[in-house]
Amino acid sequence: MNDLSAEPERLHYLDGLRGIAALVVFATHLSIVIFPSIFNGLPIMSRLDYEWKLAGTPLGILWAANFAVCIFFVMSALVLSRFYEREGDNFLAVCIRRYLRLALPILATSFFVYLLWTSGAMFNLKAQQITQEGWLKSQYLTAAPGFWQFLSESLYQVFRVPTSEFNPALWTMKYEMAGSVGVFALYALVPQRLLRIPVLLLCLTVLFKTYYMCFVGGILIYEWMKLSPAIKLSLPNWVSWMLLVFGAYLGAFPYNVATPENIWFGRMLFLDVEEWHMIGAIPLVFACVTLVPVKRFFTLAPLQYLGKISFALYLVHGPMICSLMSFLIVSFYWPPHARAAMFLGVIAVVPATFLVAHYVAKWIDQPAVRISVIASRYLNRISKGSFAGTEKWRPAPKVEQTGSRRNKSVKEPIAVEAPASGL
Repeated sequence: MNDLSAEPERLHYLDGLRGIAALVVFATHLSIVIFPSIFNGLPIMSRLDYEWKLAGTPLGILWAANFAVCIFFVMSALVLSRFYEREGDNFLAVCIRRYLRLALPILATSFFVYLLWTSGAMFNLKAQQITQEGWLKSQYLTAAPGFWQFLSESLYQVFRVPTSEFNPALWTMKYEMAGSVGVFALYALVPQRLLRIPVLLLCLTVLFKTYYMCFVGGILIYEWMKLSPAIKLSLPNWVSWMLLVFGAYLGAFPYNVATPENIWFGRMLFLDVEEWHMIGAIPLVFACVTLVPVKRFFTLAPLQYLGKISFALYLVHGPMICSLMSFLIVSFYWPPHARAAMFLGVIAVVPATFLVAHYVAKWIDQPAVRISVIASRYLNRISKGSFAGTEKWRPAPKVEQTGSRRNKSVKEPIAVEAPASGL
């Protein structure tokens, strides 16, 4: 049975899951460059003899970046729902806090990309002529944009449209910001839980086949976590394990393979690939929340460290591949042997990317969290509940009666920090 009766103040196991998801995104973009046939199933593009045979198999979960992003969305909704119910006194303040928490690291890392781009340090187009795959030639195609365009995109456009010239990974920020505001709005406008559940089910229907469905799923998981221990303990372990396997199976659904009628996924094509990933992310995160062995695994120290640097790793890995790794591929390539140069590039870029991510997390990401908290508390102080519709609903004072004595007490909100990662 599942023991969820005692949740810690911070859900540390979600940090571990977030770290693995960020690692999968990194591994995917590396694999696209050096092992393209595990995505398209074409033997002619295989760097290794067996590589193309892996295309379309459940092992694709190891290079399923889109599925990892869906997991980010589900976890964001879960954590932000929990945060808003505990500390969301002011709707406007928490929205600004969320914006700053995302925008400041994006601005800093995009400036890093801007410097690389303007100095001619992006070698991805030259490297693509060697690798002959498609991802590298889809980035940094023109001359570097101007400084004001860099500012506009980093602070505004990246949250408006699902694309970015400075960092391909930032296509998710439109959904992340809009989904976060949606979570806050739901709890601000629908404080009654009995009414909130039907609203969520309606949203699940309306938002089906969009990435916002993942946010609805994350809120529903959080609502499950608030149920009484007796109800939660009634869920058998085998059900959660089945949901874990089912979610991972859907997450491995491939994009393009040479023979789509394959043994694993040939009968599942009535939905788009992204839609299978969205559907699979919800039961997988739910299983991770309910299974004690899985939660303990995600609290291992290496995974906790991955979670700590996950947002930074997500932001810097693409530019590092397009600059450092591509430079090494171009520099060490000699015809007709391309594999040695590509593998050398991977060997060098992996530790370098983790090193950069470590210091971005330390010097940029963590200070951004603190700045966002300070700004939110300042807005709370100056507003004093004056913003119409932004004050969090609070329950009426609870009256406990013992004999002829009455004890009145008001439960104060618990102060918790924002999620460690922006995803």
